[in-house]
Amino acid sequence: MNTIRLEIQITEHDQDPPYDRDWRGLLHVDGVILNTSYSIDYIALAKSAITSGDYYILTCGCGDTGCAGIDEPISVVHDSGRILWHITDPLPERRFEFSKDEYSSAILEVLRRVQAECPCPEDAYAFPFGYYGFLPH
Repeated sequence: MNTIRLEIQITEHDQDPPYDRDWRGLLHVDGVILNTSYSIDYIALAKSAITSGDYYILTCGCGDTGCAGIDEPISVVHDSGRILWHITDPLPERRFEFSKDEYSSAILEVLRRVQAECPCPEDAYAFPFGYYGFLPH
């Protein structure tokens, strides 16, 4: 089985909060970062932990997969405590097999970290981070 790990990389800047740092999610499979040129759609990733389907887990920071040059979703299949991925785009084509428990735990862990560390102003419109990559928008 493959191992999955999600990480949040924080880059500090000399600006006023909340724009004094950028947050970037990194998706590791077997220790290799899959999204070096892409952002992660955390909503699609969380849905993929619940049910089988086709998901655009990798995307552009703006959320438009076409902008990232991704035309095909990741095919996700749930099977007997396993989650199987078939990636055809971006190349190279590859397949991964994850433990469903490890997969769900990795997603919950990174979302809890973001929830704990990301500033959450009372005014929702002042919230400086989007869904894709946690970068200011």
